[in-house]
Amino acid sequence: MNDNPTRGSDPKASVPHDRTAGTTPAGAVTVCGATDVGCVRSHNEDAFTITDVSSDSTVGPGEEKRLPLASSGLVLMVCDGMGGHAAGEVAARLAGEVVTRGLRDLVGSIGNSPAASLGTVLTLANRRIFEESRRLDDRRGMGTTCTAGLLFANRVVLAEVGDSRAYLFRAGVLRQLTHDQSLAAAMVDSGALTPEEAKNFPHTNVILQALGVQDHVEPVISEIEPAPGDLILFCSDGLHGPVPDGQIASILRENLGLAACAKALISAALTAGGPDNVTVILARYEAPSQSNA
Repeated sequence: MNDNPTRGSDPKASVPHDRTAGTTPAGAVTVCGATDVGCVRSHNEDAFTITDVSSDSTVGPGEEKRLPLASSGLVLMVCDGMGGHAAGEVAARLAGEVVTRGLRDLVGSIGNSPAASLGTVLTLANRRIFEESRRLDDRRGMGTTCTAGLLFANRVVLAEVGDSRAYLFRAGVLRQLTHDQSLAAAMVDSGALTPEEAKNFPHTNVILQALGVQDHVEPVISEIEPAPGDLILFCSDGLHGPVPDGQIASILRENLGLAACAKALISAALTAGGPDNVTVILARYEAPSQSNA
């Protein structure tokens, strides 16, 4: 993503708590993340993070791994950087580093106040990126989207800045959990554009908030209650831009292993022209029989 955003907030972006989940929490999730430069960009300004906060266990690109859900949570995060001279890469990397380090510092209290913890570390990341952009001329104006999740056995806490998305895939149905903080989405909300018109809007890359662009940021925090078997998808606009939600859902319904599923999602984006870097994270909550095995 290369467009410089202007700061703003979306009052409709908060997702209500989902209390329709099952009563038996899962004890672990299987996770996988992958990223690709796409077919147009010369370098990859996306980044993702999958880290167990308490153990520092991480998951690398293409790696499928089962992780227990501890009281301090599992952090998943997709960032889509922006800025010339590879500055977007720097912003996305810094966001991951600051958020992960900040959550480790709060490890003893995350379980009691996960939403506040996530908001705090995103504010820290915003300040760190903003200061770095002012320190070096070739990094001025850099920033990054950030959609992050703290996963626990009985709750998923989400924080969003920008237009990277989180989805829930449950019982064969895909539901978007975040609301794009973008000019196009705001115009749809106001009635200035229809959803169909927004698909061809010439300024789809203009976002209303990003980490590091201004000295203040307002992460939108939401929460759902997961059910065993749920699949959580985090992705940059390199996926949800060229690939319709219906096609994403069809791929998820194939019930592939997560590494194969991540590869299929990225392949769909590349087949659609790969106009941007594309990044996905998948996390599947285990069924009780799997957790107890």
